[in-house]
Amino acid sequence: MGFLCSRGNCFEKKLCICCFAFLLITQMFLPYAAKADVENGEDGISLVSLEQQNEKASETNEFTFKLKAHIKNSEKELKTEVIKVSDNFSLQKIAEGNIVDQANKVIGTYEVKENHLIVDLPGEVDKDVTFDVLAKYVKADASKDKDTIDFSSNSNHLSKEVSLYQEKEVETKPETKEKAPDVTKEPEKKASSEQTPQPPVEKPKQKAALLDEPQDVKDIFASLGYSEADSTILTGMELTYFDADGNPVEEPTVDDYVHFKFTWAIPNDVAAEINAGDYYTFTLPDTVKVTQNQTIALDPYANVEVNTNGTIKFVFTDAVHEHSNVHGTLEFDTQLNAEDIDGPGDITIKIPFEDNIPPVDVNVKPAVDSTIEKKWSF
Repeated sequence: MGFLCSRGNCFEKKLCICCFAFLLITQMFLPYAAKADVENGEDGISLVSLEQQNEKASETNEFTFKLKAHIKNSEKELKTEVIKVSDNFSLQKIAEGNIVDQANKVIGTYEVKENHLIVDLPGEVDKDVTFDVLAKYVKADASKDKDTIDFSSNSNHLSKEVSLYQEKEVETKPETKEKAPDVTKEPEKKASSEQTPQPPVEKPKQKAALLDEPQDVKDIFASLGYSEADSTILTGMELTYFDADGNPVEEPTVDDYVHFKFTWAIPNDVAAEINAGDYYTFTLPDTVKVTQNQTIALDPYANVEVNTNGTIKFVFTDAVHEHSNVHGTLEFDTQLNAEDIDGPGDITIKIPFEDNIPPVDVNVKPAVDSTIEKKWSF
């Protein structure tokens, strides 16, 4: 009987080992099974692997990912596929959005629209590809030290857990007051002797804590004697309009989009005072709205945060004070804001507190079945 029990235990152990091995093999080859579906079946894009390129998160919680996929398009014409990314990250294309094959040859490109990667599949293609994308964590939760980013195509999805940047708390030691010198009177040797005065004790100069914190560039302008009107980096603004399909329009409706193009420049004396983390902020008018948080890289000088509350924030790098004649352009898209437009006709788009940027008048047309027509009872 003891012999039979021993054999039973051996059988149970072998069965457990086999089950574990089956699960392990399934996890290893599941992405490749999805890839095989695209290779042998319908046209599309299948995600194979997702690799994080930077080991540690930056202070702005920006991550670079290399996405490997298999694409198939049996038709001669170019096709477009969409990869959706979870809303806790905002996206930005890098390396000009190039998609490369295994020979590192560029065979296509992708664009970023809100939280979607719009991928162009060239005609008559069936191969493995890779491309890089920048993702910034936008779900503010100070209690989290990790979170997950998801990439999903029509055929499958991949997830990656990332470690978030945690700002280290600097322990501040309580200020210690200098002990006053012990002044003890010596016994008077003569009635006419005068007490020798003690030299004044000079207190150590304390460095202002704010010197190590990021500065508002407008404060740097002011410290150098610039007027309030001249304390700006914005030098120009151009507006163009397009519809939901990306077609340019001359006279937009409230359902259409506004493309902003700003030119900016920093005077050399101001640039010399700018360090990494210093910032410049301005606000968009209420007549337009930003539909998706995003971060735009202006290499090597700054990253610009475009926020849904209408705030635009340049965050500069040390490259600003290392160069002269620092300037560039900033471009992004917004939508007309029906809640702040009273009716069809002329509206004015004016950047608040930026007096050197001329306002732009826009003639808004009524749109059939639009939100704004219902509001205006057209």
